[in-house]
Amino acid sequence: MSKELLKITDLHVNAEEKEILKGINLKINKGEIHVIMGPNGSGKTTTANAILNNPEYKKVKGNIGLIIKGYFNAPQDDIYTFALLSDDGSTLTIDSEQIVDNDGPHGPKEIVGQKALAKGYHPMELRYFDQNGGQLKLKVTGSDGKEIPFTHLYAH
Repeated sequence: MSKELLKITDLHVNAEEKEILKGINLKINKGEIHVIMGPNGSGKTTTANAILNNPEYKKVKGNIGLIIKGYFNAPQDDIYTFALLSDDGSTLTIDSEQIVDNDGPHGPKEIVGQKALAKGYHPMELRYFDQNGGQLKLKVTGSDGKEIPFTHLYAH
């Protein structure tokens, strides 16, 4: 199993037509804590905005990989629908079972999967990679069609 939680390779980002990041690389493994320091204008905020896909920051080159592990707190026994939208690839695993496979390089695409869950906490893992501009969104609904608030998702 990979220890990498975040991997950035050769990331170039423009903000307001000015190149701010000029080929940064960053790898964060499980259990590590990284503090990014530097003077104003050195790219700290730009790096965070590029990872979060802020549209004001245009990623012109580079790749980002992200692994989010945590728990889904099912509020009741139910069949839950997981709609995972990504631009590029993503996968969602709950209770060690892959629920959504939206992997591979592609434009914005939503894939939906379902799983019956008992009330309580269920381990989940979301994997995502992005090549030159991306998007990631997870929406969870119960069988009644009502969206489950993100207060029921707990990352660790």
